[in-house]
Amino acid sequence: MRYGSVFAFVLLSIVCSNPPQISQCQHNGQIVFSSNRDGNYNIYIVNADGSKLRRLTDSKSTDYSPTWSPDGSKILFFSDRDGDDDIYVMNTNGSNLINLTDNSQISDWYPCWSPDGNFIAFSSNHDGNYNIFIMDNKGKNIRKVVDHPENDYMPDWSPDGTKLAFTSNRNGNQDIFTVDIDGKRVTQLTEASHNERKSRWSPDGTHIAFQLPVKTGKSLNNEIGIIDIEGKTVCRVTNNPGWDTHPHWFSKSSSENGK
Repeated sequence: MRYGSVFAFVLLSIVCSNPPQISQCQHNGQIVFSSNRDGNYNIYIVNADGSKLRRLTDSKSTDYSPTWSPDGSKILFFSDRDGDDDIYVMNTNGSNLINLTDNSQISDWYPCWSPDGNFIAFSSNHDGNYNIFIMDNKGKNIRKVVDHPENDYMPDWSPDGTKLAFTSNRNGNQDIFTVDIDGKRVTQLTEASHNERKSRWSPDGTHIAFQLPVKTGKSLNNEIGIIDIEGKTVCRVTNNPGWDTHPHWFSKSSSENGK
């Protein structure tokens, strides 16, 4: 398996020229994440103030990319614990672990919940290359949404549940696309000479945040960008020499409205 360094989804914010002071968090709620602190990647949960860290999985393989169910009762992730990449779901205390895609020699990656929690979108190489699939939350009724000879992966569900954003290299470089969940309409949003990927919807469904490659002189750096869902306007959120990736959009108004 080939993975990048461990990451945590963070609130989308503009990076200042002077780095902020780092202090002990005093936030409420819980955060689920993947870490290799004990040797290999496992799933952990911690209070948002840093207290009560607990390890939820104890695998000698790799458990990666955890995500909460919309009602907060389940955790979805993918793992190679059974020899290939499969999608698993478990209770938030680590109990009742279930392999939803028990497919030998097939890799199922990057699952995400539908807004109502009834379905799961994911990428899989079931047919040789990676395409986008949807299944119900029991791992049944799997259907292909995107069928293309190149690789399509990292789906993200729109807030209204009607579309998926995803990354594809079908035109040579990695670009951001959207597709209706019936698979009938695919729209390319980005078209650049470098890889644009890792898309996340805005809470109101009008824009998509993504990893935006920016070339400065001879160097290429990844920033966070935002594009409208028609692919007409792009703006740059971050501007720093570090590597910015995996945006996850949150707004106070969406939280207050229960989104």
